[in-house]
Amino acid sequence: MIKSQTSYEAALNRGHSYNWDQDWDAAIRAFQQAIREVPHEPAPYAGLGMAYMGLQQLGKALENYKLAARYSQGDIIYLRHVAELQQELGLLAESGQTYMAIGEVELGRKRLKDAVDNWHRATRLNPSLLRAHQRLAAVYQKQGVVRNATHEYLMIAHLLLAQGEKDKALQACGFALQLDPRNADVLTAMEMVKQGQSLFTEKQMAPRVGSSGGTGRELETAVLPAKVEAETAVPVQDAKRHALEQLATKLFSEDEDPSKLRRATLLSQALDAQTRGLTNEAISFYEQAIGTGETSPAVHFNLGLLYQDKLRFEDAIREFETAVSEPEYRLASHFSLGECYRARGRIDKAITHFISVLRIVDQETVRHDQADRLIELYENLADSLMAKGEHDQATSFANALVDFLGQRGWEDKVKEARDRLDAISDTGMMILGDVLTAGTEHVLESLYLSKEYARRGMYNTAIEETYRAIQLSPDYLPAHIRLAELLAEQGRQEMASAKFMVIADNYRARGDNNGAIVAYEKVAELAPLDLPIRARLIDMLKRHGQIDRALEHYGAMGSAYYQLAQVDEARVTYQDAMKLVPRSSDEAGW
Repeated sequence: MIKSQTSYEAALNRGHSYNWDQDWDAAIRAFQQAIREVPHEPAPYAGLGMAYMGLQQLGKALENYKLAARYSQGDIIYLRHVAELQQELGLLAESGQTYMAIGEVELGRKRLKDAVDNWHRATRLNPSLLRAHQRLAAVYQKQGVVRNATHEYLMIAHLLLAQGEKDKALQACGFALQLDPRNADVLTAMEMVKQGQSLFTEKQMAPRVGSSGGTGRELETAVLPAKVEAETAVPVQDAKRHALEQLATKLFSEDEDPSKLRRATLLSQALDAQTRGLTNEAISFYEQAIGTGETSPAVHFNLGLLYQDKLRFEDAIREFETAVSEPEYRLASHFSLGECYRARGRIDKAITHFISVLRIVDQETVRHDQADRLIELYENLADSLMAKGEHDQATSFANALVDFLGQRGWEDKVKEARDRLDAISDTGMMILGDVLTAGTEHVLESLYLSKEYARRGMYNTAIEETYRAIQLSPDYLPAHIRLAELLAEQGRQEMASAKFMVIADNYRARGDNNGAIVAYEKVAELAPLDLPIRARLIDMLKRHGQIDRALEHYGAMGSAYYQLAQVDEARVTYQDAMKLVPRSSDEAGW
């Protein structure tokens, strides 16, 4: 048994390495050997699924991911692969069933939002899934989202009527009517059910492949939100409260200048109108105050909010761009600018401001010496969100941020997220943007589990969890960094060095030179006698003005040459270092 387990783990690790190298045929052979050793473990079947996907043999990939899901007793990561492959193969009804099952698992884990998202996918792919509509109706009714709950009850009525259950269909319409007694669509639907007429056409009931989240209300041909959102993000509410208090204090100035008294009167009228909900009147008074010379950022911020309420987005943008220079209103103004640009369809501009919001929030959670790297990572995030016109990804990020800042206690959630991110990786810095970027939530969960398993000495399980993260998001470099760290922790220095080399080259290809430098330094740490790498690292550090770090590596390089008995090269290395010393921050110290 011990021999079989050892052979299994060796074959499994080879398979993962071959998958990483995209040597799909070799990976398949290795995973098949692992299965022969231990037939009922999910990992080799998942590895086979990935390899067959690489070969575009989607049918075989689906078979193996199904086996991985079975032997893992319904692991969500494997079920997700099954659902995606079923959809890609045109097995839409089956894909809907699988997403329905994933939703049930998420519900059991008390992750209602994820459950709802999966039930939505299920109903888009298989609109006849009665159980999914029943789940959604119950959730929306409990949350008080009347329009969505009403729609789901009408869908339930339609499906029950199609099954010949007219009384139950009328009962479902009755539930909808209790929620919205004056809804003409519900009243019409009840009459249609009584007459045995379908509520939705075949076209409306057709699967919707690739449609985004939310629930369509076909009777009104409108797209409705999938959940209740806060009226305004909490930072904006806080800034508005501060602005009102600031302006109220200003009214009690003892200045007798007639022009200032006139401004104070206008501001008093504006505040009164705003607090009473008289938006048009408040706008007029604020505009008059600005016309008399009022320049307070609080006025511009309040006026921006009022313009936004009236959907005058261009005017709102102008006011927020004035207020954003004031530290007290910077966070809320960036957020509001993001919302305005998003409403105007300018997702590129919206993302720029939403990224600024997250960067400001995140800067409060990191050390001062990490600030420059943090800014750089957010610039990279902005580039990646807008790369190749990834509109859906950018929109998902914006929605996630709006959702996040709409929660009370979001500051505590920021701290919790930072603690978890810092726990995941020892090498590369991670940002809060990773938490909100579409598709990374489950990746981060796997990476966190990987760290926990490694802490307990369960390295094979930790590596398997890391490979799951990589399968979910192959281009997400922190997952690859985690794998390299694990290899190093296991003492597999050569493999870890090779992995960090690939990571460094990827960072360079993305234009992230600091990321590349950190990865090359890990290679140098793992392989101190690899002098070509050390030379490449020194060259990069010099070109990017990091002279002190370059000098440190010159010293290490000289020592390495001495260890290798290459005294002349050591002398030349130290001479090169001395030429660089005048550019260091501490010339005398060198």
